Amino acid sequence: MTTEDIGALLHAEHLQALGVANALEVRIMGADKNRPLGPTAPADRKFVDELVAALDDAICRHYRFEEETLFPLLQTAGLQDVTAMLTGEHETIRTMAGELRALAKNSAATPLDQQQWTRFRETAMDFIHAVMFHIQKEEMGVVRSLSLMLGAAASADLAQRYRAMQQGGDATP
Repeated sequence: MTTEDIGALLHAEHLQALGVANALEVRIMGADKNRPLGPTAPADRKFVDELVAALDDAICRHYRFEEETLFPLLQTAGLQDVTAMLTGEHETIRTMAGELRALAKNSAATPLDQQQWTRFRETAMDFIHAVMFHIQKEEMGVVRSLSLMLGAAASADLAQRYRAMQQGGDATP
């Protein structure tokens, strides 16, 4: 049995989040950028389902785990300023994610009007930039060194607890 590392799990989720950001960018900047999301296009229905799932599941779970479980450990290691900055970014990203989610869910019933589509696109671009910059900071400043800061045993324990959350097990960190 291979022992997992919390840094590797968080890194994998960061890569998934970048994939979501890329799909979002393709939809708002690509060939269909002038066509608002709506319920009649199968590709839009699939896109909305995947976007909402990513916003509801991965991002919320990921941030909650970091804030409730990982960041207190990092604060003990002297990284109070870093965790405060990252937590503030989480709040900003959650706000944008909430707006994107609401607009995307609305599009499942009726096409977004031009004003809603403009708002969706603008919020999506802000969201993409915020998520990418946030991931870059976490990767460079925290994820790479988690095993060293926490120790291999603590990292493996956190990975096991987080894996249980990912699989729908114990949802409490």
